[in-house]
Amino acid sequence: MFVASLTNPGGCFAAIPNILLCISRRLDDSGPHGSACISARLPWNTRIRWCGSGWDHTRNTIGWWERSDLTGTVFPDKWWYRFAMRATAGTTSIYLVCFHSEKPKDLTGSSGQYCKVDSAVLQDEWPYDNGDDPSFYVARQGGRLTWGVCRQDLRDAIARGSIVVFFSFTPLVNDKTLYRLCAVATVDDKVDHRAIHRDRRLYPFRRLYINGLIVPEAGGWRYDETDRPAALRHKDWLWRMAYHRGIAQAKFNKKYSKIRDEGYFPDSAAGSAGLQFAGNYIVFAKTPDRSFISSYPQEVAIAHKGRHERWSDPKLREMTVLKAASLGARDYLRTINESGRNLHRQIRFEMPTEEATGWRDDLISVLKKLDGSGKKRTVRQVRTSGTAKCH
Repeated sequence: MFVASLTNPGGCFAAIPNILLCISRRLDDSGPHGSACISARLPWNTRIRWCGSGWDHTRNTIGWWERSDLTGTVFPDKWWYRFAMRATAGTTSIYLVCFHSEKPKDLTGSSGQYCKVDSAVLQDEWPYDNGDDPSFYVARQGGRLTWGVCRQDLRDAIARGSIVVFFSFTPLVNDKTLYRLCAVATVDDKVDHRAIHRDRRLYPFRRLYINGLIVPEAGGWRYDETDRPAALRHKDWLWRMAYHRGIAQAKFNKKYSKIRDEGYFPDSAAGSAGLQFAGNYIVFAKTPDRSFISSYPQEVAIAHKGRHERWSDPKLREMTVLKAASLGARDYLRTINESGRNLHRQIRFEMPTEEATGWRDDLISVLKKLDGSGKKRTVRQVRTSGTAKCH
C-alpha cells in the first residue's frame, strides 16, 4: 500500500508502475505540485483511492476508482493541495448481489426467447431473472454468463477478476421473500453491448441472449426489446449502455434524444466525437475453478416485509454475509427503508487476492457438495405473481 502526502503526488505514485508525474509547476517552483498521468495500462488489480475533491467526481467525496484502461488520463494539478491518493495492489473485490426472480402473472406480450425464460420461471425450472440478466438461462444452455442491463452503477465500476456471488430473491405469500444462493462467478471481461454479435465467445449464442438491448440492422444498431410487454421495456436503454461519466442523465437524454426516440443509430454515430459505449457488458469466466452455477440453488433465507432476512443455512451465511461483515460490510442482504425501493443494494468487500481465491474455492466446493446430493430444494410456499423489472 502506498499513501500520498496531501501536497506531493510523488509520494502517492513513486512506487506504482505506469503512473508518472507530469511537469507542470512554474519555473520558480511555486504553485501546486505537478499532476499525475497514467502512462500505460495498469494491472487489473491496481486500485486507486481518492479523497478531497477527487478527479472527475463530485467535490469532497470519497470512493474507489477501479478502471485500469485510462491510458493518457491526467489528474489536474490545481487539485493537488487537497488531493491524496492511495493504491492497493493485489486485492480482489467481492460482491454479494441479489437478482429478481418472480412468477409472471401470465405470458401475455411475451414472445421468442423472453417467453421461454418466463415459462421456465413459471414452471419453477430454476430461479432465473425474469429478463435473464444475469443470463443464467443461456449459461445453463452452454453459453457464457453475462450481465448487461441491471445494476448499471455496479457494472460500470466492477473490475476484471472481481468475484460475484449471486442470490435470487422471490416474493412469497404473506409479504415474505425467499433467497437462494445460485452461483459464484468471476469477472473475465468487460465489453460493450455490440459484442454479443461480434465476439466469438458470445456470437454462437446471440439468439439466446435477451440482455443485449440492441441488435444489428442496416449498418447500425436497433434497440430491440419487442419480445416483452411494453411495461417491462427499458426506456433508458441508451443510458444503460453508454459512457456518460460527468454528464447528468437529463443532459444526456437531451443530447441523444434523436437516437433514443428513433431507437436506432448508425455505426458512424459511435466514436470519439459521438456516442461512447461504456464497456459495461460483463462476461464471466466459464472455467469451473473460477465460476460455478448451482443446479439446485439452495434456499438460504426468508425475509418478512420491513425486516432483514432470517437465514436457515448457517454455513452459507458464515461464508457470505458474515464474512462481509467481518471485513467492514453489512451482514444482511435485505435492507430496510420506508419507500420499500432498492432493498437489495449489493454488498461489497475485498480481500488479498490469494485469500479471495481460496475463499472462492471453498464456497464453490460447498455448493458442489450440496449439488451432489441430487436433492432439489423446492419452494414450499406458493409464490405471488407480479411484474418483475430490474433496477
